Amino acid sequence: MVIIADAELVDMTLGTGAVKITPAHDFNDFKCGQRHNLPQINIFNDNGTINKNGGKYAGKFRFDARIEMEQEMKDLGLFVSKTPKEMVLGRCLKTGDIIEPYIKP
Repeated sequence: MVIIADAELVDMTLGTGAVKITPAHDFNDFKCGQRHNLPQINIFNDNGTINKNGGKYAGKFRFDARIEMEQEMKDLGLFVSKTPKEMVLGRCLKTGDIIEPYIKP
């Protein structure tokens, strides 16, 4: 884990001002990663499943893995809360699936 300060990315009016950075998955995080020379570690396969970088979640679809991770955090007493946040996400016109950024080399 690396802790960095990046005033361009953080909105101090929301939450704690701390954010996770996923340089290989999000456009803003990609730019932040470039500014701070962070590695671009991808955890997705082209079909939306988790790749080998996802450890025990490898092979699972991303939404299933998220549900499983949340339950594991609850079971360990690490889960504090979940707050819905309105986001602008692209969706496939045919299936309605969320289209997430996927930066490839």
